[in-house]
Amino acid sequence: MATIERIELFQPDHVIVAVGATRDAPPIAGKDLNHVFDGEQLRGLLFGSDVEAIKKLSIFQRLILKIGRASQLLRNVKALTMLSKIWMPLKKNITIIGGDLVGLELAEFLIERGRKVTVLEPSSSLGPNLSIVRRSRVVHLLKEHGATLLTNVQINEITKAGVLYEHNKEAHLAKADQVIIAMGANPNLDLANALQTRNIRSTAIGDCTSVGYIHGAIADARNAVLEMDDLA
Repeated sequence: MATIERIELFQPDHVIVAVGATRDAPPIAGKDLNHVFDGEQLRGLLFGSDVEAIKKLSIFQRLILKIGRASQLLRNVKALTMLSKIWMPLKKNITIIGGDLVGLELAEFLIERGRKVTVLEPSSSLGPNLSIVRRSRVVHLLKEHGATLLTNVQINEITKAGVLYEHNKEAHLAKADQVIIAMGANPNLDLANALQTRNIRSTAIGDCTSVGYIHGAIADARNAVLEMDDLA
């Protein structure tokens, strides 16, 4: 882990901080239920690294993940991608809260692995942080495979049965075996600010400054390199 103390030992001329955003699920009633995961928990679940998320699984599911970790298979992205098409610690009927880049690409990932998916987006548009072509493609693919995509949704509560929400002024229940909250990404400037207090020259890029996903991170990285060239 890149701590201030370890960075100081390197005596760097310049530090690029690209630690990404923090992902804290919004305060939705029921978000702590055992069948609910946020984005960070889901990633930790698939890689077998999030102890608290793993505790939400059945004994059999925990055993499979333990075997996967022991065999090092979960550390290999290619192997994980292939194996996830055979088995994942996720049930068949999944509701995703959040329909931006993370929510839509997660829905695509799950649809390709035989899951039934519902996406509930509070705003008026899906995937604003996706390119127009990519957004059109993923929305078309999801609809083609039977996914339910709703915008302008007010999320009220997560229950054991699914997600209670309002749409067009009517109350609904999106039944779900599991719920994934794909919202709550926030800038993470703790390390960048700490470097400034130690007078270590640094540049923060990507989602740790403002959430812009991959295209924003690439643009920030380019600008950071150009600025360092100017200072050289």
